Amino acid sequence: MTDSDRLLNVKEVAAFLNVAEVTVRRMTERGDLPCYRVGNRNERRFRMRDLEAYLETRRDPNSKLTSSSRRRKRVRS
Repeated sequence: MTDSDRLLNVKEVAAFLNVAEVTVRRMTERGDLPCYRVGNRNERRFRMRDLEAYLETRRDPNSKLTSSSRRRKRVRS
């Protein structure tokens, strides 16, 4: 098994992306980050290659994911 095939849990992904665990869960619920559900508790697992692909889409300014997932600033009148 290569490193890109290794499955990571939510805690490991949060540390890798430098975000909170709840953020990782929200990313999967929105469909921004693919995950695999395993075990009786349906726990999330992630492949390193999927994380790398996600990061590449974040670097690409023309990516749909990048533009649609940005927070919009509120305009006060």
